[in-house]
Amino acid sequence: MKRFLVILFGVMLFAMPAQAQSWGDMLKGLFGDDTASQPIEKAVYPTAKQIVGKWVYQQLDMDYTGDSPIASMGVSTAKTQLSAVASAAKLTAGKDYVKLAGNGTFLLQSGERKIEGTYTYNPSNGKMILVVGEKLKAEATVTLVDGKGRIMFNAKQAALTIEQNSSSFKDNTTFRLMKEIVMAYPEITVGAIMKK
Repeated sequence: MKRFLVILFGVMLFAMPAQAQSWGDMLKGLFGDDTASQPIEKAVYPTAKQIVGKWVYQQLDMDYTGDSPIASMGVSTAKTQLSAVASAAKLTAGKDYVKLAGNGTFLLQSGERKIEGTYTYNPSNGKMILVVGEKLKAEATVTLVDGKGRIMFNAKQAALTIEQNSSSFKDNTTFRLMKEIVMAYPEITVGAIMKK
C-alpha cells in the first residue's frame, strides 16, 4: 500500500522538465536569484468538520510559490504534462477517492488499490499529516478553492520519502535529476484537486 503512494509521488515528480535545473543554474549565475515576488492569494483552510467525508479525485496539480522565474516556467510547463502523469499512474478522475473519517482514519481507493491509514489535521494552517503503517508519513497542506479541496505535498519532502522507501527510484537517473530540482526549489508542491 505504501508503495502506491511512493510511486504516485515519483510519477508526479517525473512530470517536471529536465532542463529546468540547468537553465536555473545558468540564469542564477548570470543574474542572481533576486526577482520580484508575485502577490500571494490568501489561502482558505477548511475546518476540521469540512474535511470529513468522501473526496473524489479530479486532477493532479503542481504549484510553485517561490520567486524564481525559471522554476515558475518549469512548473508551468510541467503542469501541461500532468494528465499524462495521471494516466501513467492509472488515476481515474471522478472515480478514485479518499474518505476522511471524523475519528482520524482515512481510506484511499484508486482502482483495485486501497490504502488505509491515519491523519491529523490543523485547521489554523491547513496542515494534514498522513500516516500509513509505521514508516510512511507525509505532510500536506489542504485548502479550499472554488468549492474543491486541494491537497498539496512539498515536492522536496516527497522526493526524500520516495528515496527512503523505494530502492528502484534511487538508481533512476531521471528521479535523481528531479530530486536535484526540487531540492534547489523547495517551494514546489505536488498534489491533487478533489471534490466532495
